[in-house]
Amino acid sequence: MRHVKIIVFMITTVFTILLLTTCNGLTPKPSVKLQVISPKENSIISGQGKIIIQVEKADLVRLIEIFVSNKKVGEISSPPFEFEFDTKDFPSGKNTILVKALLQNNQILTSSVNITIDNPPQIVITNPVNGTIISTEITLQATATDDFEVKKVEFYSSLESEGLKLISSVTNSVNGYYQTKWYPEKSGNYTIIAKAHDNVGNVGETIVNLVVDKTAPVVKIVSPKAGELLSPGSIPIVVEAYDDYTETYSKIRNKGVNSFNCISKVEFFVNNTKIGEKEEEPFVLVWDSSKATPNDYTIRVKAYDLYNNFAESSVSVKLSDTLKVLITQPTENSLLNGIFTIKVNAQSPSGVKNVKFFLDNLYIGIDETEPYELSIDSRVYNQGEHTIKVEAIDKNGKVSSAQVKVIFRKFIVCGDFGITENIYNDTYNWDNAISETFGTEWKVADWNDIKNYFNNGGNLAALFDGLGILKSQSVWCKLNGYQSNYFGYPFYRTLFYRIERTEGDNVSAGPSIDGLNNNFIRLGAWTGQNKVLAYRKTPLTEKYVTIKSLKNNEIVFGTRTISLEFSEGFKPKKVKFYLNNTLLSTVSSEPFEYVLNTSTITPGTYRFSVLAEGTDFTNYYDSVIIEIPSFSVQITSPTKDSYLSGIVEVQLNASDTKNLLDRIELYVDDTKLSEISSSPYKFQINTKNYPDGTHVLLVKYYSKDGKYGENSVTTVFDNTLPTVNILSPTQNSIINGIFDVRTSIGDNISLSKLELFVDELKESQITIEGTNTTKTTQLDTKKYVSGYHNLKVGVTDKANNYSEKSIKVLIDQPPSVQISNPASGTNISGTFNVLTNIKDDFRVTKVSMYVDNQKIEEKTVGPFDFSYTVGDAPNKQHTISIEAIDNSNNTSQENIIVTFWKLYQDFESTSWKSVFENYQEGSTDTGKVPIIVTVPGSSGVQTKALKLGGIADNKEIWFSFNATLNRNATISFKYKVSSEQTDVFEFFVKNEKQLLEQNSGQSLWLSYTKELAAGTYSFKFLYKKDIQGSQYDDCVYIDEVNIKYKDQ
Repeated sequence: MRHVKIIVFMITTVFTILLLTTCNGLTPKPSVKLQVISPKENSIISGQGKIIIQVEKADLVRLIEIFVSNKKVGEISSPPFEFEFDTKDFPSGKNTILVKALLQNNQILTSSVNITIDNPPQIVITNPVNGTIISTEITLQATATDDFEVKKVEFYSSLESEGLKLISSVTNSVNGYYQTKWYPEKSGNYTIIAKAHDNVGNVGETIVNLVVDKTAPVVKIVSPKAGELLSPGSIPIVVEAYDDYTETYSKIRNKGVNSFNCISKVEFFVNNTKIGEKEEEPFVLVWDSSKATPNDYTIRVKAYDLYNNFAESSVSVKLSDTLKVLITQPTENSLLNGIFTIKVNAQSPSGVKNVKFFLDNLYIGIDETEPYELSIDSRVYNQGEHTIKVEAIDKNGKVSSAQVKVIFRKFIVCGDFGITENIYNDTYNWDNAISETFGTEWKVADWNDIKNYFNNGGNLAALFDGLGILKSQSVWCKLNGYQSNYFGYPFYRTLFYRIERTEGDNVSAGPSIDGLNNNFIRLGAWTGQNKVLAYRKTPLTEKYVTIKSLKNNEIVFGTRTISLEFSEGFKPKKVKFYLNNTLLSTVSSEPFEYVLNTSTITPGTYRFSVLAEGTDFTNYYDSVIIEIPSFSVQITSPTKDSYLSGIVEVQLNASDTKNLLDRIELYVDDTKLSEISSSPYKFQINTKNYPDGTHVLLVKYYSKDGKYGENSVTTVFDNTLPTVNILSPTQNSIINGIFDVRTSIGDNISLSKLELFVDELKESQITIEGTNTTKTTQLDTKKYVSGYHNLKVGVTDKANNYSEKSIKVLIDQPPSVQISNPASGTNISGTFNVLTNIKDDFRVTKVSMYVDNQKIEEKTVGPFDFSYTVGDAPNKQHTISIEAIDNSNNTSQENIIVTFWKLYQDFESTSWKSVFENYQEGSTDTGKVPIIVTVPGSSGVQTKALKLGGIADNKEIWFSFNATLNRNATISFKYKVSSEQTDVFEFFVKNEKQLLEQNSGQSLWLSYTKELAAGTYSFKFLYKKDIQGSQYDDCVYIDEVNIKYKDQ
């Protein structure tokens, strides 16, 4: 009885639980399968990995979380359920991958796999350290560890010019170190790479950079110079030494380029006797030569780098206590014509301070650096004998001089005076012809004059240039005592010879006379020439021109007008003005003046000279020595054409090496503003005291003797603010997207720039020219969150006057649109739902769905999800668009591409064949094809079906089609067989015959279904007859062919 009560109690309890469950509306939990399919259980993973999760009924899953060794590494909310991870983020060894799926009903499912993580080995190069410099063999050393096993360590070297080279592969460690020897063959910046391999192929690597220095350093004796004359005493030997890899080493060490010098020491020798060494910069050693005898000595230095690479440098010097000076060019009694160079060799143990040059005791120039030279033009001086003198001064004040006598000869060309006689006739008096035409002071030049001119360093090309003789033109000279051979007997006569200027001045033609180089001239007897080379017989001594407005040794600054005075009765044809032999100007008309502007000339001592050319081919000369001091005042700020406003500081740069400055005056236009007489040289101007417009700032600077110079800059005063007005948008406007901000701006002088600000942050800036304009500036509102923002436009004119205008605007960003289902690329058939996620900062007013730009439906209230039924459209792509519009008419849209795929054929349509992909039909009985017939359907109602039949014995009839599936699906159809037992109906999938419930005889309507995985398929329906006989309808009927995806 007790057992009966217990059983009754249990039954009652179970019934109560079931009743309560039903009353509470609880339903059984859905069946969802969750499985980690990659990586596999107990697999070994290294590096990048992917976790692949298989989920059945994925639409029931809200979220999947992924854990590795109890650490959450990520989550997935939609297919595909895949997650990439890197094993380096986790310790090597045993680990567990756990996935948790949270279902829509809050049920949690889990799946896990156990894996082994094998990370690459850890390796560190312990020798050499990064930045090491070496020159010879080195031991490479590294430590390597692995959670399992280090199989080997490989060492590589990399030099940019050679690429990667294997040094050695080491399999065994010594005291925990993997090491090998390396001897680099070349200098350069190397990268040493060490790679550790474990037992499963993982590789860990590390690098260090080092410098191989097998190159000798660079060393140079900076002072004294080779061949220098030195005075006995303390002589500093200054050496410059550095190593090729100093800069590279410093950069590796992250120091400045000059923070480290790779020179270990410099040794100093005199005549092979070491006198000392230096181990750090500056490399300077003083040689005490006070007890050394005057003689020739060799100073030698030897520089070593950090790795004992070394280099040497040496110079030969002479100990002496005298100053020597020598004129090396021109030589004594040189015949000179035109521009020539005086060259001087000057040496002193204490060093030469300068060399001064004199002509006939008149100072003509100075040179303070080697080589000591000065070029002058003999044509600006009277012809005849002159004395060139040089005077050298050393740094101890000793003076030594040298001089040579030279002859200035002025050759000219005379011609076109009607010579008609045969020039072989030596009775013709050429000198008389010249004198009658040009004056008694002129005579024909002898060939000996020309020869002597060349033998004393003259240059025929320069002579021809001075004479104005062009290429292929010629002149004549006289040759006395020419030896000729007439019928075997020598005789002497005076002949005239033609000197022709050849192309390039270097065409060799004709003989040479008395060693004269014939590369420049051609000699030969000619007739009928009217041009003769001539010169004055006697030099001119009377001065015909005087520089009137300059005194000798005068200090000259600013702008000076140079005027001249001529002797009575002399009127020049033209006057040339020179500064140190540099032609400044040629003046061909009265009053023969020149304006000298010293502001463009470097301060210093100069010879100012004039050359007046007379109508009788004679030049008259005068010169003075002047000093141009560094005496000027420049306006450094503001600069020319500056735009100014408010109070402006005028800054000046005053240069006054001779203490000449008395005062400086500042003028605005023609009005004096202020004056100053001492530094700081600057003024202040309040531009508001002047009308807007162009003004000239002028400074006049006066010397103590009342002379003055001036400088000025032209500026523009502008104290009027520009105007600005925002035309669009207006106050409190709603804007979005790329918005055009239109602004009206203006200025009385000239605009400079327009700036656009949003919430005081500069959005853009454009440059503007002109006075009044309207500008459009684009504002990309997508950078900003929705809400009210301050929009400001600022305008600046060229004087930096600034105005601004601000308004409030409401930025309303477009709604966000996301199609959460279906995914792009999906194949779709039947009726499906388009699920969306639409958000807006304010309010969504309308959402529309489009298929191929055709509106299907629109909604004004949520949820904004849609339903759509696919028609007969096999494997055709379509665009599904969701468009959302908010309360500001902002529009957003998302598109996906899907394939509408519906294969359901009940053969009611006349275009039934178009539903099938790659539909084909045929029969071995000519002319027979499948046909549509009306028959009683499975429900007894008349329906249309496809008939395969009507063929002769031993024949067959068929139709086929293809289908491409991107996920799991099923194929189904209905069929009815009405035939002999020996006639058969067959169905093929991928050419494989399928098992049918009944394929011959007389049947009712039967159904066939087969599951299909994703892939490409071919399907074939076949009816065939045996060799004889017929029964029933002798065919098979097919209806309601349907392929659909399993998730539809």
